[in-house]
Amino acid sequence: MKNVFFIIDCSGSIVSDDIVRIGQVNDLLRDSIDKCTAKGAKSINVVCYSDNAKIFWKSSDKNIFCDIPDEEFKGRSNLGKAYVFLKKHIDASKLSLSDCVLALISDGEATDNYRRDLQILDPDNKAARIAFTIGATYLTTERHASDDSLLFKGGLKDRESFVDRLGDIV
Repeated sequence: MKNVFFIIDCSGSIVSDDIVRIGQVNDLLRDSIDKCTAKGAKSINVVCYSDNAKIFWKSSDKNIFCDIPDEEFKGRSNLGKAYVFLKKHIDASKLSLSDCVLALISDGEATDNYRRDLQILDPDNKAARIAFTIGATYLTTERHASDDSLLFKGGLKDRESFVDRLGDIV
């Protein structure tokens, strides 16, 4: 059983081209949270990032996950801030990265130096890192994923595969 951290790109680009992406993000999250719960995840956290990063929802609240509202999707894609936030949270919670799954859901390239911050967060690649791209730009999610088998690219078939693979990791 693992601690699952969904790292959700809530930048303005999610809504700038097609508002349907917000629905895709929330649908994917609901399915993924259900799968992780069914597989017995120790904890589930949804971390939203754009100009800043914050925990939007966590399973310990005992509340049912509610969709991320439209107004949360604004600002720039500062993934590095999410990695810095996660490092502080994981360290403060005294979690081992080997007991964590970092699941990134993004639609494109981050706007900051996230690669350095990912290296600081997980220097020895201990966490299982899985990624799903909504959109056409995959570079950020490719760099996040632990390996190519943990990278999924936006189609319905890939969405189902992402959820199933996530369940296998948990």
